[in-house]
Amino acid sequence: MLSTPLMMAVRHAHPALAAIETQIPEIAETNRRAAERALKVFDRRLAESEFIAADRLTIADILAVTGIDFARMVRFRPDAELVNVRRWLEQMMQRPAAKAGV
Repeated sequence: MLSTPLMMAVRHAHPALAAIETQIPEIAETNRRAAERALKVFDRRLAESEFIAADRLTIADILAVTGIDFARMVRFRPDAELVNVRRWLEQMMQRPAAKAGV
């Protein structure tokens, strides 16, 4: 819902990846918009929960934060209006594994 679209956006938008495949800008843009829609859903969820899928850290949080971090390659960041996502992202990036670059 989030990581795959972000990875596809990077794949079809990052200049370095043009060397290994034909990039289609429309695919990058369509997937970027899909990720933005997913983040709106997550923002509503995170308004009532510390984590995305449960009352504890799960693979859903790990995949989401990894996808967002990966998408920095194409300057992707969640919109400032998504205050719950931004709070969650800040907390996730403070975790030991994120600080270690894992």
